[in-house]
Amino acid sequence: MTDFFDTNNEIENNLNLDIHIFVQQRGTKKSDTIIKGLFFPTKDESKLFLSTIKKKFGVNGSIKKMEDIDPVNDVFQFTGDHGIKIKDVLIKDYSKKEENFKLHGNKWFFFNIKIFYNIFNKICINIYNISFFLKIF
Repeated sequence: MTDFFDTNNEIENNLNLDIHIFVQQRGTKKSDTIIKGLFFPTKDESKLFLSTIKKKFGVNGSIKKMEDIDPVNDVFQFTGDHGIKIKDVLIKDYSKKEENFKLHGNKWFFFNIKIFYNIFNKICINIYNISFFLKIF
């Protein structure tokens, strides 16, 4: 009988999990980027990723145990709003998949609303121009 969870294949099982990126406001101007669900085979590789991001973007960061975000595993915490940049580094350098990322926080919501508004506005302007053009002829 086979085990439900193969311990030899644990890292490959974790590669398909979602990576959650949270941007938390911690004052009026300051924010933190928290990454949940990002696993590496060893602690040394986790520390290497942490130091790479810290040097690349010039931010402070740490690996923490945060009970309110993930009660089981450690999370990465960085100062500042660097969610998109860190996501791009993970996709490019660490071969993570785009569809595995989930972005959370107020800025992501308003960013998506702004994009939707711009697209909707362009569609309405085009419809108005076409209807105005058809009334002339």
